[in-house]
Amino acid sequence: MLPLDINLPLGWSIISYPKSDEVDAATVVQPLVTNGKLIKVQDEAGNSYENWGMFGGWVNNIGNFKPGEGYKVKVNANTQLTISENYAKSAVIAVTAEKTGHFKPVYKGKGVDHMNINIVDIPTLIIEAGDEISAYDGNLCVGAIKVTEQQIKDNRIPLVVSSIDFKGDNGFARGNKFELGLWKKSSNTDYSLVFELIEGEDKFEKHASRFIRVTGLIKGANENVFASETEESQNDTEEKTNELLYSETQAISQPEADFAEYPETYFKCYPNPLTDDVTIEFFLPADGHVNLSIYSSTGQLIRSITDGHEAIGTKQYIWKRNNQAGQKVPSGIYLCKLKVNNQSFDRKLIVR
Repeated sequence: MLPLDINLPLGWSIISYPKSDEVDAATVVQPLVTNGKLIKVQDEAGNSYENWGMFGGWVNNIGNFKPGEGYKVKVNANTQLTISENYAKSAVIAVTAEKTGHFKPVYKGKGVDHMNINIVDIPTLIIEAGDEISAYDGNLCVGAIKVTEQQIKDNRIPLVVSSIDFKGDNGFARGNKFELGLWKKSSNTDYSLVFELIEGEDKFEKHASRFIRVTGLIKGANENVFASETEESQNDTEEKTNELLYSETQAISQPEADFAEYPETYFKCYPNPLTDDVTIEFFLPADGHVNLSIYSSTGQLIRSITDGHEAIGTKQYIWKRNNQAGQKVPSGIYLCKLKVNNQSFDRKLIVR
C-alpha cells in the first residue's frame, strides 16, 4: 500500500522501489535533499545520484527508479523516506551507457559494491567524445566508460568501478591505488591519465566517491591493462620509456617531437567551417617562441595573431574573420599556421 514510509538509519541502507511505474530518482529522494539528510544513492549498476558541488550540484546519473529494482541509500542521520502514491510523470529518461569497445572490464553483469570516480573540469584538448576512459587496479580493468558529447558539454564524466566478489580477481581490492587509462578514438592510441584529487583519496573504497581533475596524459602507460603473464615482462620494460605528452603543471619530455607526432591532441580550431569568429586553441608543451597567423589559400598573409615568447600551457586566441586592417575577409579557404620554435603546424579553415 502506498504511501510507504521507509525508515533509514544513519549510513547505508538497501531499499526496493515498490511502485509499478518509473519515476525520476531525484523526485523520489528530494525530501532527503531538502532536509539535508541525503549523502548518496546508487543503483544496482553503481550509477549514482549525489552532489557534485560546483560542478553541477545534485546530479542524477541513475535516471528513473524502476519497479522491482534495489537501491542503496546513504544518509547522515536517522530519517525516513516516503514513497508517495502519485508523482508527476517522469521527465527523466535513463540513458544506457554505450558499451566500450576498447577497454573490457574484468567483471560480468552489473558488478558489486561500486565506487564512483567523478571526473570534472574536462580538458577537451585531452578528452573528446568517442574516447574511452578506464580505471584499473594493477593490471585489472575494473570499470570503463565511453565518453559522450553530452558529458563533454556538461563538463563531467561519471566513471563507475566494481569491487571484487567471492570469486576474486574480478574487481578492485579495497585500499589499492587506482589508475586511469585513456584510449583516443582519433588516433587509436592508449595513454595513462595524470590527475589530481579534488575530493577523496586515490584508493579504492566500496560505495565511495572520488572527484578528480585530469591534468595530463602519458603515452602507452596503460597498454598492459589486459596483458597476459607472458606479456608483463615486456610491457614492464616498455613502460620505462613512456613520455609525458601533456601536462598543466610539469615540464614535457621531447616536446617538439611529441607535438609533431600528435598535433591533433594539441592544436584545434572551432567552429570549422565558420561564419564569424573562430577559436584557436593549442597546448604549448614547453616555453618557446610562438607565431600564429592566418594565410590565404595562395599563401598571402591575412592576419598575424601573435608572435612572441610564450610559457608552457594551454593558449586560446580568437580570429574575428578579419585581415590586418580589421576588414572582414570573403568566404573561402584559409590556412591557420602555428609555428612553435622550429616546428610548423597547419589547420585548414573554411569560411562561409
